[in-house]
Amino acid sequence: MSIGIVAYGSYVPRHRIRLEEIAKVWGADAPAYERGLGLREKSVPSPDQDTVTMSVEAARRAIVRTGIDPVRIGAIYVGSESHPCAVKPSGTVVAEAIGATPEIRCADLEFACKAGSEGMYVAVALVKAGEMEYALGIGAETPYAAGIVRLDDGVKVTARIVDVDLDELRIGQRVRVEFRRVQKEGEAGILCYGYKFVPVDA
Repeated sequence: MSIGIVAYGSYVPRHRIRLEEIAKVWGADAPAYERGLGLREKSVPSPDQDTVTMSVEAARRAIVRTGIDPVRIGAIYVGSESHPCAVKPSGTVVAEAIGATPEIRCADLEFACKAGSEGMYVAVALVKAGEMEYALGIGAETPYAAGIVRLDDGVKVTARIVDVDLDELRIGQRVRVEFRRVQKEGEAGILCYGYKFVPVDA
């Protein structure tokens, strides 16, 4: 039996920001940014878009290409560093939106820029094992705030900054550390916690 990709879908937000604008905010060299990334601009999601909405759009396009009934999809794996919710899987929302429920396996993956390809690998392995006819692997990202935070004792740490509109974030803004659940390994698995920073006035 031949196993492989039967269709693909993609979605890229229409808004753009030039790299020179990003470099200006960070006080960096714009030409160096452009050379290093091989880009002049990046796409930017609208305020009402996130990893889930972009995953749904891409998945719908893939389904249209195959012409299959979405209920034949046996699993959905969404790889991202920017899932909108720490506890509710993006995959379950995507499955419901594309009509792939009620019987489906879902999981969210996190692994820097590799999470999407790992989702595809798991999907292929399940089909190859004969567990299901079709499986869907998705990779989607939206920007999130990360920065270098100087602690009161002078130590600097790199961390995500949450619960703030990116337009309202500013250099020198006071933040506090919070320990939050980052992920859960299965229903009865290990709970993983990590630190994030929240603006003091949030």
